Amino acid sequence: MEISLFASAALTFVLLWFILSPVLHVDRREVLSVLGDGERTLTDQKERCIQVLRDLDLDFETQKILESDYQFMKSQISHELAGILERLDLLRKDAN
Repeated sequence: MEISLFASAALTFVLLWFILSPVLHVDRREVLSVLGDGERTLTDQKERCIQVLRDLDLDFETQKILESDYQFMKSQISHELAGILERLDLLRKDAN
């Protein structure tokens, strides 16, 4: 039974990572593209992260994911969102 629970948790983690990794992955080419596209791209990324956080909260509330997986993914996405917000602030300060 303990092995089954561990296997389920591991599978859940792998599936969440597979589904959310495109959102969390930052490629250098993407960063350069963001710098070129500016505020619009960053705003789109911000909205996408917020939606992912909402979906993640719903999945946790409906007990579709384990608390440990929820905490890990929320931390990763929140970190990504903080970086996006920081870049938006810098971009807006440079524009003024």
